[in-house]
Amino acid sequence: MNKREYWIHALKLNLFTKRDWVLSAFAVTNVAKLKEGELPTQFPKYVGELAEINGDISFVTEGGSTETIEGAKIGQPLFNMQEVVELSSGDVVNLKSKVTTTYGKSLANAMVLGYSFGELIPYINEQWNMKAIESTIVDMVKSEIIKVPELKVFFKQIHFLSTFTQLCVPSATEKAMGTDPKIAIRKKELFKQYEGRLHDATVIAKIEDELIAMDKEWLKGDESLGFYIKPKYFNVARKHVHIMQGGSASFADESKIDLIPESLSEGYDLDSLPVMINTLRDGTFSRGAQTALGGEAVKTISRVFQNSNITQDDCKDSVGMPMVLTPINFKEYVGRYITGKSVPLTIEQLKGMVGKTINVRSPMACKSPNADFCKVCMGDEISENETALSMLAVQVGSAFLSLFLAAAHAKKLSTAKFDYKLSIT
Repeated sequence: MNKREYWIHALKLNLFTKRDWVLSAFAVTNVAKLKEGELPTQFPKYVGELAEINGDISFVTEGGSTETIEGAKIGQPLFNMQEVVELSSGDVVNLKSKVTTTYGKSLANAMVLGYSFGELIPYINEQWNMKAIESTIVDMVKSEIIKVPELKVFFKQIHFLSTFTQLCVPSATEKAMGTDPKIAIRKKELFKQYEGRLHDATVIAKIEDELIAMDKEWLKGDESLGFYIKPKYFNVARKHVHIMQGGSASFADESKIDLIPESLSEGYDLDSLPVMINTLRDGTFSRGAQTALGGEAVKTISRVFQNSNITQDDCKDSVGMPMVLTPINFKEYVGRYITGKSVPLTIEQLKGMVGKTINVRSPMACKSPNADFCKVCMGDEISENETALSMLAVQVGSAFLSLFLAAAHAKKLSTAKFDYKLSIT
């Protein structure tokens, strides 16, 4: 049996539910080393278990014997997450057509989607967008296509998958431990080119962008890019370690920028020490004293709205609130109601209303008695949970809290070009 055939066999046996099997299949581990015909009483633990027999990688068959896996090599992982494999319909429970995929993608589909929901969610042969997947699951739960027991299995399996991060996304490779030596040369050239303007935030941002682009090019095609998927990994972490610590708001004049030209790998320059200390002080103050403002806001708003509920279907308000729809905000009104209408707005309707002012039913004009609100004024999304209003309101305070917490971390200066002619997507 070759590797591909064994992989399909292992999927049918649900071996992906066994942590020791996943590790033995995707890493170099100490599998049982045996001689032909000399199987100890504690072996095998399960059908499909891997073992090294007479220098070959083998697996246990249903009859209790062993069979060699062709193409497997001692001292190398049997499978690689990025290794390409051809699969056909039914090889994975949620796969309905022939596909060129990878062992990693088929493992994730089998372990999480197929094992949890069977055929309900089709095979995903691309990088997973968890927000999109969760949105699909939520819709299926609302429609009662997915039941609570299946949802519980999903939660268990998605957390189980997360335990194999070191197999899937290596963060430390030979290339990722450093960067392009040309960056140091180019940095000196840019500092000389912009000499006298290194307190200008736009200049520092321009320098950082060029050097970060060189760093990204350096890692092109490297396995570590599976880990460096968020912009902050390049813009903040790798920039500080390998390029420069960059600009920080001046302690004396916040309209100006103080520059720390050295990277952490280059070591500390005593001339930059005051700026580094001021940056540390600023971050510490934000995380300490400033977060108190966000915490206070959360508690205050929570107390104000703790007894507010959605108690009516429709208060019949005819006032509403005039809202201008723009390409930026129109999606926020999906599921909301226009005054005098009993049907919620759809994304298609809203696209055609961009640039117009509509009178939207709003909690600010709700006529429900006491401190309560009605479902129509709140909109479909919020009104599904009649006691969720207080949690929605505290998001205002949480935004302040998150803002000050983020200020404690390293940053990157960026510029942005604003264009009011935005496309609708």
